[in-house]
Amino acid sequence: MFEVGDTIVCGNNGICRVNEISTIKDISGIDPNRLYYILEPVMTKASSVVIPVDNDKVVMRKVLTKKEVNRLIEHIPEIEAIREKSDKVREEKFKEGMGCHDGEAWIKVIKTLYIRRQERFAKGQKVTATDARYLKAAEDNLYAEFALALEIDKEEVEQFIDERIKKEHLDKTIKITSKAMKEEEAAAKKTVKKTATAKSTTTKKDTKQTGQTAPKVTARKAVAK
Repeated sequence: MFEVGDTIVCGNNGICRVNEISTIKDISGIDPNRLYYILEPVMTKASSVVIPVDNDKVVMRKVLTKKEVNRLIEHIPEIEAIREKSDKVREEKFKEGMGCHDGEAWIKVIKTLYIRRQERFAKGQKVTATDARYLKAAEDNLYAEFALALEIDKEEVEQFIDERIKKEHLDKTIKITSKAMKEEEAAAKKTVKKTATAKSTTTKKDTKQTGQTAPKVTARKAVAK
């Protein structure tokens, strides 16, 4: 259950703030004994939204935190696009993804539509009205939530994501390179050590084979000669 003051995602109503939790009386069609969330849309000037607390139809969840958003952005390169050749099946997947009201699902829709747009442009074709509609809906939902969590304007979100992904890629590249350099250095030291050990062993063997001690010549023997 949410509390007064919570900011949540409320189905197609988008991001809302819980202003009140109470029963509602004297309104036709509303059970006076049922508890309701009185929600105020955050990103639009729409009127208040009334949702039963025990609702099981409208998807409701707390908005992502800044930490969760950054973690999701880092995960974007790994999120796979929808691979469906059938327009009908693909649209069903889009509807399903949008209906989840989940950040990762929205990203999957956006990635798919970016790829489709590039493919169509390459063939000299325009973006279909259906694709344009789903892309706008997915971007609006995702960017609105990200903007709220990151405390930036909605228009800045796309650039923030691009820069963050590039930075993550660079950081990973640096880490990999650094690790490779350390491994190469360790391997080089190991090779030098093995070479030194081998030379030492060879020298000792040579000494044993050729370094026989010459017979001692006493003073008496020398005089006798």
